[in-house]
Amino acid sequence: MAEVDGLFDPYTAHENLVSEVFGEVTEMWTESVLPTHINRALLELIATLPRVDFKSRLTESIDNSLELSTLSQQEIEKLLAHYVGHELPYRSDAVIDVQNWIADTFQDQLRSPVTFVNSRAWSNVGSEDFGGPFHWHTDGFKPGHLKVMIYPGGLSESKGGLEIGDTLITNRPPGAAVMFRNSDVNHRGIPATGGGRRLAVEITLQRSLFPQLQRWQSHFNGRHLKSLQLLYVTAGNP
Repeated sequence: MAEVDGLFDPYTAHENLVSEVFGEVTEMWTESVLPTHINRALLELIATLPRVDFKSRLTESIDNSLELSTLSQQEIEKLLAHYVGHELPYRSDAVIDVQNWIADTFQDQLRSPVTFVNSRAWSNVGSEDFGGPFHWHTDGFKPGHLKVMIYPGGLSESKGGLEIGDTLITNRPPGAAVMFRNSDVNHRGIPATGGGRRLAVEITLQRSLFPQLQRWQSHFNGRHLKSLQLLYVTAGNP
């Protein structure tokens, strides 16, 4: 049944349809490595981007397409003190190359076409556990969504790691990429040690009936589309 708390849920119905046509995603997570030239271009892009103004972005919608996360005052203060964030321009060559690579590389696991929803990057320095992504959690996104975490600088004890369920993912080369069912499995980031910088790129995608690159402004606090209608109403429009 496509219901949540007894009410019809269009996202559940949509994912049921996609699964009926293409099959279900069965693996909780999978990994690969971004090609060196794409990883280099991504790093070069991030170096040119302004920092996100967390105070405004936490509540401010850019184009009213994405649902925003709700954060406590304590979480907001930690973001302001310890994180640097960037919203990746969805029309940039580097982001387009990353999204095309994801769709091609993970097509066997995804089983269906995908629509890219949001693209952001963030980093922090130091080994302190600042909460948020470093605590065990699931993301609570609507059905059909997955995340791809890319680590342009790689993963190691000094650069941090990612823990999914009972698996620790670390000691990976630059461009390490992990796709996982972020709302179905407990996960957490592992902080860097010894003053190392942990840089992460986070791409949100949704399984869909046909492929589509991101067509909405990236938002650092964005989760998924506010309405399923946006997935297809805007299809084909740049």
